[in-house]
Amino acid sequence: MLENFYDFFDKIVLFDLIYLFFTVLSLIKCTSKGFVLSLLSASKWLLAYILTLFLFPRIKPYFEGIIENEYILDIFLGVGIFVLVIFVILLINKGIGKAVSYSGIGTLDKIFGFFFGFLRGYIICVCIFATINIIFKYENWPINIDHSITFSYVEKGSNYLINEFPNEKNYEDAKEKVQEL
Repeated sequence: MLENFYDFFDKIVLFDLIYLFFTVLSLIKCTSKGFVLSLLSASKWLLAYILTLFLFPRIKPYFEGIIENEYILDIFLGVGIFVLVIFVILLINKGIGKAVSYSGIGTLDKIFGFFFGFLRGYIICVCIFATINIIFKYENWPINIDHSITFSYVEKGSNYLINEFPNEKNYEDAKEKVQEL
């Protein structure tokens, strides 16, 4: 019995164990919070980013005389709007969470939260892998990824994320479009 346990850990790759750790952690968190709160929690960052991009050009003219350096002004204003929007979204999440828990769909919400945990765990692993891979290429990692079960899926997600992530040219194009508005 114990030999089978050792054989299992000899065959499994460290990358798969790390993926399993983040997935189980995400499953526990999403199941306890439920689908609605987990989805709102995950989407608050995207929503805050979109609202910041929308509000930034409309609010910037009111603050242009305060700081002379435009770059510093953009950073402080962008971060300030982002933090403020996240704070408002957190307040809304708390209200929705109480409404969902008292509405009678709490059990169904937790079941869907369990399944959402798989997706959330995958997205977290893809983001972590993409970030580490930019700094330290996976070909140089001291682990055997040839026998990994999850590596190919995480690598595909990372490649998709990097291809879709805006680069400097996209940033300059967006900045010109915002100035036209």
